[in-house]
Amino acid sequence: MQLITYPELDSTNAEAKRLIMQGAIAPGCTTLILAETQTAGRGTQGRVWHSPQGGLYMTLVHVSGEALPWLEALHPPASVAMTLAAGIACQQVVSEWLRDRNDPRTIVLKPINDLMLIDDVGVAAKTGGILVETQLSPAGKLGAVMTGVGLNLGVLSAEMRADITQPAAGLGFDEAQDATQSAAFKAQCARQLAGRIEAWYAGLA
Repeated sequence: MQLITYPELDSTNAEAKRLIMQGAIAPGCTTLILAETQTAGRGTQGRVWHSPQGGLYMTLVHVSGEALPWLEALHPPASVAMTLAAGIACQQVVSEWLRDRNDPRTIVLKPINDLMLIDDVGVAAKTGGILVETQLSPAGKLGAVMTGVGLNLGVLSAEMRADITQPAAGLGFDEAQDATQSAAFKAQCARQLAGRIEAWYAGLA
């Protein structure tokens, strides 16, 4: 899996589309795009996804080819099923992170694409979301899938809380002391999420 990191992007999904258009991602290849911040992060129905420093902003890109038989086997429209599968995958991984830290909070998937963090008194707040976009090949089959994941990995600042209209929460996981450690930690988390998402996608074929 190729990993491409950026200090800032408008949107990791938008960058995925640009790379595909430029031919920078070969058929059958899997690429993971990771940004420290996004200036125009998006959710479903064009909603804004606030993307300050401290969050995890990634897009997992699959371009159809012989090395991805499960993608070849899927038929459009598949984005709804893939969104649900990606959501379950992310919920599973974050649940494992919480358990490994002996964290009493739980994470649940609010269908089909919202990750909700439940605190120890049962209050729910959004901590992540998934946006799956697809491109068709000239033959009308799935040519590419872009799975965007936004996750409040760190602690939400007071400024960010003021900008968000719905209850939101941060996981408070990014404990690294410097930028290099933080980037490595986020890359590790992103790879774990990507691996589980791919496993769920393969099961859809």
